[in-house]
Amino acid sequence: MKLHNLLEEIVEASVNEYFNSLAEDNKADCVCEQCRLDTMCYVLNNMLPKYTASTRGIIHHKLEYTKKIQLEADILYLVKKGFSIVSQRKRVSVNFQNSKDMDIKNCPYHNFPNIIGKVINGTTFEPIPDAEIALFMDDIPVQMTSNLMENPVKLNHHVRGMFTFWPYPVEAEKIGDEKTFKFKITVNHPDFNEFIKLVEITTTAEENFLTSIQLPNIKTLEDIFIFPREE
Repeated sequence: MKLHNLLEEIVEASVNEYFNSLAEDNKADCVCEQCRLDTMCYVLNNMLPKYTASTRGIIHHKLEYTKKIQLEADILYLVKKGFSIVSQRKRVSVNFQNSKDMDIKNCPYHNFPNIIGKVINGTTFEPIPDAEIALFMDDIPVQMTSNLMENPVKLNHHVRGMFTFWPYPVEAEKIGDEKTFKFKITVNHPDFNEFIKLVEITTTAEENFLTSIQLPNIKTLEDIFIFPREE
């Protein structure tokens, strides 16, 4: 059995329910399948996946999630935010930068993993709403591959301190070239000390520019603990 992200079905149902309600009330210009997919991608990109490899696992987690009203509220919040972003941006290609912003060449690329992390209050061990997370390379904000992912990203209590980045691929000279890229992650909040985390990612150049997140190609960072400023 293939790996399965349990959140996909829950998010799909939530997105369809929300879009159907908009259609019934004539509150949206477009509720097409593509806009729904874009919104689903936004929500899933901003939540930690829950994978299972067995039918038993799927049943167990479905029962577990049914009882978690808070999870459903968090998903609905992200659905509404995702819809707002999708509706404000002219869609040219699903999930990715608009074609005018993309210059995909017929050459090898260093494709980056989806970077996932979590920011926690080092004193209370709770998530920190309103913290701003940014990803840099050479002190320049890194462009994201997906136009539904932000950099910097501002956290809220619905995402439980989770953040995710998907850096835009870098051209390579030839397939198989190995290169180490140095990233810097900054965490800022007016009530907390600034935190800086250095991350190195080594990639091997591939034949194509990847336009989808590959399951094995996910880099999960250690939890980031930040502490309140001293008064």
